[in-house]
Amino acid sequence: MKWKAWALIVLVGAAILVALLVPGERGTSGEREPSYQGHRYSWWVDQYVCSHPDKRDPKVVEAMFKIGTNATPCLFKWMRVGFDIKPSRTKKAVKSTLQHLPLDWRPGSLVDWTEEGYEMMRAKMACQGFSVLGTNARPAIPELERLVLLC
Repeated sequence: MKWKAWALIVLVGAAILVALLVPGERGTSGEREPSYQGHRYSWWVDQYVCSHPDKRDPKVVEAMFKIGTNATPCLFKWMRVGFDIKPSRTKKAVKSTLQHLPLDWRPGSLVDWTEEGYEMMRAKMACQGFSVLGTNARPAIPELERLVLLC
């Protein structure tokens, strides 16, 4: 019985270690994800995407405008990852570790990250982010064209 408790402790420790090592809010070149009023850009985009178009909170759109083109590196990262359909070894290891933990102990953000389709969801969120930027996203058009050609 004691070895099971130790095994569970080791699994939880490994999951925490992986969670700390997996880049969460850093962009492709090491920059931090932009934030506004204490929330990262991804949180604002998530609020925007998850709300009904007729009932969107104006504060969410305002926050996305305030962050503005500072979010384009983040949006490009999300789009590029959306094209990468092969899961990494890290993602496979985290998913395997999480499957051995009780449901209550599984960190929701890590579970979401390991799910199939997470990257595609992020790519769709990036499209929404660009749509909110509107004409302010004009400087991003060449890179967007390049990404489209990769499809």
